[in-house]
Amino acid sequence: LTVYEGLNHECKLCNQTFDSPAKLQCHLIEHSFEGMGGTFKCPVCFTVFVQANKLQQHIFSAHGQEDKIYDCTQCPQKFFFQTELQVPHLLPGGYNSITYLIAEFKALLVMTSSDTCSSSGWE
Repeated sequence: LTVYEGLNHECKLCNQTFDSPAKLQCHLIEHSFEGMGGTFKCPVCFTVFVQANKLQQHIFSAHGQEDKIYDCTQCPQKFFFQTELQVPHLLPGGYNSITYLIAEFKALLVMTSSDTCSSSGWE
């Protein structure tokens, strides 16, 4: 899937690039919590995490579509964080393009508990 090769997922807030949408999403979560002392609070249940990727994993495992509060104005997708609205989820073929959905799922599977996010990038 050439869409996900290389550093082609750019943060529109700071221009940092990532090689997968999952890593960009983790970075966007960090932007959502800038200036909050380095902790990441779940917007649904208020559980606090010290790493953005732990919050990201928690949200995907503990909360569902009905808990997402930010609506995209161009498609029916909803998000947990306002900064996620900048993720390039509208691709040729539409937001529900099977190619995009498969690549997004694979990118999420790549994230493991040993992966970390930091404000300086992905480690």
